[in-house]
Amino acid sequence: LIGRLQEASASVEGATVFLDRMSVGTAPVTIPNVAPGSHNLSVSATGYDRHSETIEVEPGSRTITVAKR
Repeated sequence: LIGRLQEASASVEGATVFLDRMSVGTAPVTIPNVAPGSHNLSVSATGYDRHSETIEVEPGSRTITVAKR
């Protein structure tokens, strides 16, 4: 079984999204084929604090939105 982050988006257009320290694109981004379990999701953009959180991925799709400040 695999999970999928349907849309990882941020309030700052063009923010870089990382999953387990690997760049997966700019927000909004869909990340397919994510193994179920705990993962580190980070979002960074020039001029903003980096946001990082541990997420739980389960089989199926999940949408995550990050508000940058």
